[in-house]
Amino acid sequence: MLNLTRLPLVNTFHNKSVSVKSTDIVGKGYHIELVDGMAEHEAQKKMLKEFIRKAPERGHTFSQAVKNFATDRLITGNGAIEIARDIKKMPVLFAHVPFYTLQVHEDNIRWCHIVGNESVWFKRYGIEQEYSKKTGKKLDSV
Repeated sequence: MLNLTRLPLVNTFHNKSVSVKSTDIVGKGYHIELVDGMAEHEAQKKMLKEFIRKAPERGHTFSQAVKNFATDRLITGNGAIEIARDIKKMPVLFAHVPFYTLQVHEDNIRWCHIVGNESVWFKRYGIEQEYSKKTGKKLDSV
């Protein structure tokens, strides 16, 4: 994966193409759509807008995180966003994770994020089972 991320550095046309496409993806901003059959709920909509405004990692905006994700998708075919939750299970962080630093587990539910000698395990969004962030093994209780 790391080699794929180097391709835009050696091919100017590829670099410009990826840059234009990723800019176009975020260029018009975002809009919130309801899931089919779901009634509009103003309090939830307000909470989501507040999350989008506050949650991106420090020094980045929501649009920058999405642009970085889109750039990864265009270069490697994959991308990753970390959505961290607080103790109440409410989302509090929205951050781009460089895809070349991730390795998928064979169950396609867990991912290992490796940077240098450090590694942290994540689970796919929406999975209820808890896993150890240090070992990636299932936890019986929290």
